[in-house]
Order: sequence, then structure tokens, then C-alpha cells
Amino acid sequence: MSWNPMQRPTQPSPGAPSTAASGWRSPDAPSSPAGWPPPGGSVPAYPPAGYPPAYLYPAPPPYPYGYPPPGYGAPAAPTNGLAIASLVLGILGIPTFSFFVVPILALILGAVSNAQIRRAGGRQSGRGMAIAGMILGGVAVLFAIGFWILIAGLAQRNGGGTLT
Repeated sequence: MSWNPMQRPTQPSPGAPSTAASGWRSPDAPSSPAGWPPPGGSVPAYPPAGYPPAYLYPAPPPYPYGYPPPGYGAPAAPTNGLAIASLVLGILGIPTFSFFVVPILALILGAVSNAQIRRAGGRQSGRGMAIAGMILGGVAVLFAIGFWILIAGLAQRNGGGTLT
């Protein structure tokens, strides 16, 4: 008879200890109504030692000499706060481009944080965020200029330059 991990054995294998000695009972064995263990007795959580475990996982391979296991290494450089602020303001500057203040702040903070990151010499990160904030701020400023030119053109066409 071959061993199937999905089927519980009803009889112990020839080399297994007796079920009376281990205290383990087959689920098919009569115990009490509804299959619960008898009062005062308990069923152990594991089958006896004669039965193989359901799953065997191999040990992880050893790491080569000189290489640390994964998860170790130098800590990451902290991100420049002005770069984060530049990116956030650049993102907010796109829907609020008509105000000019938010995208211009994104441009200024991006330029300042980019200079700080360059001067830090690798001790700070966030250069990509600073550049993205400056690009988004510049696009928002261009949208704002185009928006106000469009508004002025519409006002001129509608009657002399007064907005009513």
C-alpha cells in the first residue's frame, strides 16, 4: 500500500508503535457521539512517530563565503524633504494652475532640493522627485500662462476687455 498524504491511515504501518501506546486514534475509530474525544481523554495534535509528516521542506542552501544573507546592507539614504514637497506641489499645481503660486513653489523647492542633494554627496536621496516636481511645476506654469491668455482673448472678443 502506498502512502497518500491526503488520506489518513486507518491501520498503523508495520513499523509504527501501537495506537494504544501513543494515544492516537484513527478518525474512523468509535470514540463518542459526534466524533469528539471521550471525556477526560484527549487526542494528540500529531500522529505517532511511525507516520511520515505531510509536507517536508528542504533546508535553504548555504550562502557563499563572503556574502551576507539577504536583508543586510547599508541603510538607505534619507529622502530630502524639499524634494517630496516639490513633487507634491507639482502634482497639486496641475489642477490648480490658474493660481500660479503652487506651481512656482514646486519649481523653487525642486531647484533648492536638487542643489542640496548634489551637495550632500550621496547622503540624501530624492533627486528624481525633485526633477519630477520641477517638470510638473513648469508644465503647470505653462498651462497657467495659456489659461490666462485664453481668458484675456475671450474677454476682448466679448466686448472690450471687461469681464462680466
